[in-house]
Amino acid sequence: MALDRETTSETLFKRWCCQWPVRVQRIEAPDNAKHKRPDYRVYFETQACVVEVTEMAPNTEDLRQQKELDSQNSVLWSAKPGHRLRKQIDHARGKFGRWARSGVPTLLVVHDTTSASPPRNIDPYDAKVAMYGLDAVVFSVPLEPSTEPRVRFRKSGAKAKLTDKHHTSISAVGNLFETQSGVELVVYHNVFARIPFDPACVRKLTRYQYRYVNEQGEFGAWIHAVTGERLT
Repeated sequence: MALDRETTSETLFKRWCCQWPVRVQRIEAPDNAKHKRPDYRVYFETQACVVEVTEMAPNTEDLRQQKELDSQNSVLWSAKPGHRLRKQIDHARGKFGRWARSGVPTLLVVHDTTSASPPRNIDPYDAKVAMYGLDAVVFSVPLEPSTEPRVRFRKSGAKAKLTDKHHTSISAVGNLFETQSGVELVVYHNVFARIPFDPACVRKLTRYQYRYVNEQGEFGAWIHAVTGERLT
C-alpha cells in the first residue's frame, strides 16, 4: 500500500481534531483502487462523516506578489471572487458520491496557503459566490432617456457550484485556518446536500457555521446555522 505524504492542510486538520478532541481515522485504499476516496472518517459527538482535506497552493502570481510585499511592504492585488474555491469544489468531484448514497454526510475542508504573511483566508463572500453564485443586479431601463434606470431585483446564481443538480454529495464546505489561539474551522452548509451536515455535531467545536438563505428578489446571504443571526 502506497504511503502518501501528509500535506500542510492535513496536518492542520488533525491538529484541529486534537484540540477538542475528535476521533479521526484515515481512509486507506489499495494501490489498485478504481474509485476516488476522501481522506478521513471523523466521529463527531452526534454524527460521523467523511472529510476531504485540500489546500489552495500559491501560483506564480501569488509568489510574485509575496516577493513584492516582502520588499516594499505594499502590493497591488486583485482576484476573482470565489474563483479558487470553485476549483477546490470541482476537485472533490467523485470522492463523496458513494458515501452520500449510503447516507453518510460529507465535508470538504479547504486551507488557503497562497500567502504566508499576512495569511489569506476564504472570507464569507468568497464562500457564498463560489458555492451559490455571483451577485447580480437587474435594472429596468426606460425608453425615455430623461428617466433614470431603476433596480428591478437582485439575485445570485452565475457560476454557482452547488445547486439542486450539482455537487449534492457535498454536505458542507469548511475553511480551515490557524490563529494565535489555535486552529479554527468555519463551516458553510450546503442547502442542496443530499445528506445534510448536522449543525449540532460541531456546535461545541466552532463558533462559526452558516446556512445560506435566498429571499425573493434579493442577494443570498449567510445566517448562523444555530442561532439564525444574519452575517453582515
